[in-house]
Amino acid sequence: MAHIANVVIPSRNVPAAVRFYRDALGLATTAEGNAWCFLDGGGVTVAIHAEGTDPAFAATGRGIYLDVAVDSLDEAEARLEAAGVGVMKAWADHNGRFVLVEDPDGNRVEVFEPASA
Repeated sequence: MAHIANVVIPSRNVPAAVRFYRDALGLATTAEGNAWCFLDGGGVTVAIHAEGTDPAFAATGRGIYLDVAVDSLDEAEARLEAAGVGVMKAWADHNGRFVLVEDPDGNRVEVFEPASA
């Protein structure tokens, strides 16, 4: 059976991207090198890689959209604010509470607290 092993995010600035995903979103670093970092995405590895010279792997800021589930959106928003990340949009619906932010390369990230079952 196929499964998603990694979500690879090309980046123009790997240290800034790592700070965003690690410090602002709270993902734990599992391995790191000069031009890459692996983070624990809770069942999938989030891999940050320098964009390199191949345009097929360029950091466009349009190629991905991550949903990051959190236990407390209030705590996540406080962590984002402390990291200097601005919220683009906030809303709630029957699925839970949400905020939309961007990583340093312009990729959109939806952070959400699922509704109670």
